[in-house]
Amino acid sequence: MFFTSSKVSKVGVTVTIDNRMEVAVVDMDQKKVTHYEQVEVGYNFQTKELADYLQFASQLKSVDISISIPSIHFSTAQVQSSFDDSEIRTVLATYAQESYLFKRHEPVIAYHLYPGSASESVPVVYSAIQETVVDNIKDALANVGIDKFSINNPYSSVLNALIYLGRLDKQINSGEIWNFVQITNNGFTLISMIGQTI
Repeated sequence: MFFTSSKVSKVGVTVTIDNRMEVAVVDMDQKKVTHYEQVEVGYNFQTKELADYLQFASQLKSVDISISIPSIHFSTAQVQSSFDDSEIRTVLATYAQESYLFKRHEPVIAYHLYPGSASESVPVVYSAIQETVVDNIKDALANVGIDKFSINNPYSSVLNALIYLGRLDKQINSGEIWNFVQITNNGFTLISMIGQTI
C-alpha cells in the first residue's frame, strides 16, 4: 500500500505501540482527510523503536510526510537565559540521560523556551528520542525516495492538528488557562496551557 501526497495534500503517519501505523492523507486547502488506513507495522516496546524500518518505509511514498512516533521522553526543565542553542541542547541531553534508555543511546533533543521570562533561568519544555531511531527512519525513507519529513511526538502532533483545524481558536486566543488531556492504554498525560504556551 502506497500513500502519496501532492502540492495540496500532506501525509500524516502515526506509529502506535500496539504494532499499528495509521496513515492519513490530508487535503491542506480543504482541511479534509482524503484517505485513511491502518497498516500493521512492528513496534518493539522494550527498545522503544520500530521493529522493521524498511517494512515501515515501504508503505509510504511521499514528498512531504509528518511522522508521529510514541513519546520516549517529554519533560520540562530550567536553563540559563544566556545559553545558546548548543548549550541548551547539551543541558537537556544531560537531563534526558537520567533515563536508562538514554544512558545507552544518544538523545536527539527538540525544545521550546517559554516566552517572556526575564530571569537568569528560563523554563523550557522538551522531548528526546534516540538518535539511532532518527537515523534509521531517515535511512529507510531515503531507500524509498523520501527526503522531506518531520518527526513529532504524539502531543505536538495532536495539538498541531487541532490548531490547524481551528478547534482550539477560542482557547488559544482567550489567554486563559486550559488543559489538554491525552489518554493512552496505560495512563494519561495532562498538559496545562495559557494560550499557546505550556
